[in-house]
Amino acid sequence: MINSELNSRLSESLRDFDFPMLPDQIVDSHGLPMRIDTDVWRFNTPSHNASLDFGRTDIQNPWLMYSLKQHAIHSLQRISPSASYTELRLNILYLTKLDSWQELRCADSLEVHATALTKCMREALEYFRRKKILHNFGRLRLWYLWCADYLQEFGFDADDAYQMEMVRVPGIEKGLAVRLNDAECGPINDAELILLRKALLADTSADPEHVQERAALWLALAFGRNPANYVLLRVCDYGPLAGEQGIFGLRIPRIKKMQLPRAAFKMEYVDERLSAVIAQLIQANAALAGAASNDGPLFRRRAPRRHLVGTHMDAWAWHLTSTDFTFLIKSAARRYGLISPRTGSPLHLTTRRLRYTFATNRVREGSSARELAEALDHSDLQNVRVYFDARSTIVERLDIAAAKHIAPTLALFRGRIVDGASTALNGDDPAKRIPVMPEIVDPTIGLESLGVCGQRGICRLYPPYSCYQCDRFQPFLDSLPVHSRVLVYLVERREQMILDPVQSDRIAVQLDEVIYACADVVQRIQKACGDASGN
Repeated sequence: MINSELNSRLSESLRDFDFPMLPDQIVDSHGLPMRIDTDVWRFNTPSHNASLDFGRTDIQNPWLMYSLKQHAIHSLQRISPSASYTELRLNILYLTKLDSWQELRCADSLEVHATALTKCMREALEYFRRKKILHNFGRLRLWYLWCADYLQEFGFDADDAYQMEMVRVPGIEKGLAVRLNDAECGPINDAELILLRKALLADTSADPEHVQERAALWLALAFGRNPANYVLLRVCDYGPLAGEQGIFGLRIPRIKKMQLPRAAFKMEYVDERLSAVIAQLIQANAALAGAASNDGPLFRRRAPRRHLVGTHMDAWAWHLTSTDFTFLIKSAARRYGLISPRTGSPLHLTTRRLRYTFATNRVREGSSARELAEALDHSDLQNVRVYFDARSTIVERLDIAAAKHIAPTLALFRGRIVDGASTALNGDDPAKRIPVMPEIVDPTIGLESLGVCGQRGICRLYPPYSCYQCDRFQPFLDSLPVHSRVLVYLVERREQMILDPVQSDRIAVQLDEVIYACADVVQRIQKACGDASGN
């Protein structure tokens, strides 16, 4: 039933009880107009498509329909359109799951409606308790309490409202996946993060869709925001920082419940590598649009959302939705073919998981609760406590067996194993020999070499630690004992750093890539020696 039909059917009651007619249009809490004179209500949510078709609910009960719509209007004028949409959609959804729903939906008299409504609310309480989702009763209860205050004559009983108000409704347990360090939904662990970064660095595809995927992943890893923050970005938000030569920044829109989209921003520093990725994205957008547009979205759709074109929401027609953004991240993970070393299954990636990962890593680095809340763009400290309590902030133990198990999946060694100095590039140059760490030199190890550096010029990295991941590194086939000893040393050093109260856990974890690459070298030499001996 559209509003005009409801107003007509209930005209006498509305006049008798001095209830307002349902309007054709309202102004929401963001100050934007919203037409509500058809079955389909489209909420002003730029970051996702939020529409509700009352016609599909098949509600024949005019008193129920009127109360749902009037409460939705009340909510729309006081809370964000997105929250209003969620509240209305879930209330209708849960009502439809109740045994008395059909009776309430089809009530043809006020008396039948009132009786069925009482039955439904009592059933709802039991349903939520049985399903262990009692927190959802709070949302439905708010609707009933408001109607009991303003629409009591339409079957909403004040005594029932009082009894409902006495029900203790628990809050939603936040951050459960973070607390449990869930392998599918919680933060990705260090080995998975190494694998992801490796794939990201190797991705050089110029396909516009792949460029979007790459940029989405980089931004999610770098800033840990929600999808809505990213899809509100426009090209003009990226640029050089004032007074800082060669340094770029990104104005990320803040998401606040009672603010218009893009009403407030937080400036973030963008490093050189991410700057290059954003520049590629802007170039890809220009190719799609036929011309560069400084006011256009940073993440541009191939076609506009047609229901927004020509409306007061026209400015958002070419922006991706939050769902679209998360799909980019999932699509990139599938394209990379990432297999989680932890689960042995394809790595499940979402924007939420990367936000969890960003936050837990910031805690490891020593961020305070206030600093983390600022980094995550939270208004208070309430929602960041979970990251300090969670087991996911504890650095996972790494032993030699685990390193060898994970190393083949990560495949961080990029050099080549050679028979000896005679077959190595620069093998005849003593200056290019790579010595072991001085800390592990003893009578059994001596001053043996790890291998030879194939770099023609001067190496500007940090040998021998940097060698294991370098494509110029050439370990000797007979150097298995020394590399095995290096692996033991690295794992022991990591453990000591974790236990040292002066050290940051994150510093210890920075050794992980070297450990995995060293374990990769050890296993490759073992395999090469085995193949050579015919084993």
